[in-house]
Amino acid sequence: MKPVRPAFAVIAMLALAASADPVFDEGFSIALGTFGLDTKTVMRVDGTTGNGDEVDLERDLGFTDQQRFRVDADWRFAPNHKLRMLWFNNDRSRTRTLTQDITIGDTTYPAGTSVTTVMNTDILELAYEYSFYRGEDWELTGSAGLHTVLFEYDVDGAADTPAEADATGPLPVFGLRYQKRFGGAWYLDAQGQYFAIKVGDIDGRIDDYKLNLSYRFGGHWGVGAGYNQFTTRIEGTDPATFDGVFSWRYGGPMVFVTANF
Repeated sequence: MKPVRPAFAVIAMLALAASADPVFDEGFSIALGTFGLDTKTVMRVDGTTGNGDEVDLERDLGFTDQQRFRVDADWRFAPNHKLRMLWFNNDRSRTRTLTQDITIGDTTYPAGTSVTTVMNTDILELAYEYSFYRGEDWELTGSAGLHTVLFEYDVDGAADTPAEADATGPLPVFGLRYQKRFGGAWYLDAQGQYFAIKVGDIDGRIDDYKLNLSYRFGGHWGVGAGYNQFTTRIEGTDPATFDGVFSWRYGGPMVFVTANF
């Protein structure tokens, strides 16, 4: 019977690993999902002689809603301490004939001009969470982190000088997060973040609200669905970096799969 003892030990270790709670116990969790976006994007790029026009990319330049990919990750390195990461990309382009004159920077595009517009946006977030209230199957945490919006904006008409703008807007954010397990394997995750600040030539604000419901199975896997609403507005006054306004609101449902280690 001795040869089978190591096998029983391995099975016991695997059972113990599978029984660990994928949300409230220490470890690493990653979620990969797709996001159905309802967006509103407004850009104003000021020139050397005056302000440009505020351009609604969806209304004026024909941009449409799209599905996008996102990555969320959590690392609980101690019972009450966690690091959270988010990466989300939204690259869009569109060619459209203008129905009205628009001025972007020092370039005016007259009505009837065919323009190609590229808008590339990335969101990166790294945050620290501390659990200040915790029960057997629920947790309330506070968070502090850095939310960075990177965008590139390019408008090109056939006979005009291309108008371009790009900026990186790192903004601190503070928030609250509530997670609860019910029904054995179901988890509710509600989160809200907000901050507004003016640093140097950048004035910005962020609102970020998310509600998810997930089902975890097999100890290491899960599936879920939820909704996220995000708004950011960045105003810059430095011609060398960004002089203008970038306002972006998106919201929509998302579905995702999770893995825990």
